[in-house]
Formats: sequence, structure tokens, C-alpha cells
Amino acid sequence: RLALWRAAKGDKLKLSLPVEKAGRATLRLVALHRPDGATVRLLLDGRPLVAGSGAEQVRLQSDFAPRILNVNLKPLTLQAGTRELIIECVDAGVVGLDYLWLKTE
Repeated sequence: RLALWRAAKGDKLKLSLPVEKAGRATLRLVALHRPDGATVRLLLDGRPLVAGSGAEQVRLQSDFAPRILNVNLKPLTLQAGTRELIIECVDAGVVGLDYLWLKTE
């Protein structure tokens, strides 16, 4: 099941991200991409996360059929504890969240 959200420009969704152990990790967002998908940016503790492509914004759009895809983010160094993850809508549209996963190195 997906958590669907029809986001207006500037809307934000705040999530808590528990980090058990400090160190290098890669965060992945698995999200719905569809023709009316939003463009979002992700912030961790107020700092923008950068996609594998180098962009700070992620288009959750597809040309035709809806697809569930990984949004790959560049590795980062995390401190242990509860981190705040914000998904901010840059361009209005649908945000469909499947899950987040954190892969430690």
C-alpha cells in the first residue's frame, strides 16, 4: 500500500528517521512516479539531500504508466539518534510513498 498525498507547492511532510548507529549510510526513497507526480526535495535535519544525479530536486513523474521506483540519494554521514526527514513539495502534484530504507556502509 502507498501513502498518497496530493501536495501543493510548499507543502511539507515531516518524518522521524531513527538512526541506531553513527556512520556512513545511503538513504533510498521508494516512491510512485506517475504523469501528475510532484517534484520534491528531501531535507535531513534541515540540510538538502542530493540525488545520485547531483540534483537537489526529485521529479516523481513518468511519461505514461505509474511506476514504483527507487530514488537514489548520495551517501552521507549520519549521527545516531532520531533525525528529522522533510519531504517538501517544490512543484504541486501527487506524492506516493511506498517506503524508505537506510543502508549502512
